[in-house]
Amino acid sequence: MQKSLFSSYFLLLVISCTGLLIIVPLKHSLSFSKTDSLWRVWKDTARADTSRLKAIHSIAWKYIFHNPDSAYLLAEEELSLAKKNALPYWKSKAFHVMGTSFYVKGDYENALEYYHKRLVEVEKINDQGGLSSCYNNIGNIYRDQGKSLQAIEYYQYSLTLKSQLKDHAGMARSYGNIAIVYNDQKDPQKALEYNEKALELLKKLGDNQALSNTYNSLGII
Repeated sequence: MQKSLFSSYFLLLVISCTGLLIIVPLKHSLSFSKTDSLWRVWKDTARADTSRLKAIHSIAWKYIFHNPDSAYLLAEEELSLAKKNALPYWKSKAFHVMGTSFYVKGDYENALEYYHKRLVEVEKINDQGGLSSCYNNIGNIYRDQGKSLQAIEYYQYSLTLKSQLKDHAGMARSYGNIAIVYNDQKDPQKALEYNEKALELLKKLGDNQALSNTYNSLGII
């Protein structure tokens, strides 16, 4: 059996000061002690599988936006262990990383494939928060593709679940996402309506950064 790429450590291609392409252990290029401790947890097979899965998932997310291919490979490790132990929650988390790794590269077809795989897993365990997140991710893809009706449909699915969970911060994000789609559709009245709903919640939450972003959105409607 082929040895896993990440069984010992992660490799990173970098350009040295001489201009040569070199390979260095990525774990040694990271200065954050928290990341180092996560690596130690992941490599310690004596630890509980859930602890190891949580560690490798956290590491994967650290690379998702600046090194999505590496994040994907880490998620494969996560998925392998989750499958071995029949843990659908962690399978869903791995699929989330995989889908997002494709999303950040603009590969929407593969991103949708993995987000739908995640949907299957979260439905198995009735993970309403995970389901809401998945609907939101799918809505993001449709929004980026200019498929406004599908985007709003999935954002509304996500919003309904967030409302049931009383996730007010999540509801505000959903309102903001829907407002963006309506703004893209040149429907300022609807965009204003949903931005105002977001503002109402954000004021109650005291989220000044999100409030500032929403006010900026109102300024361009």
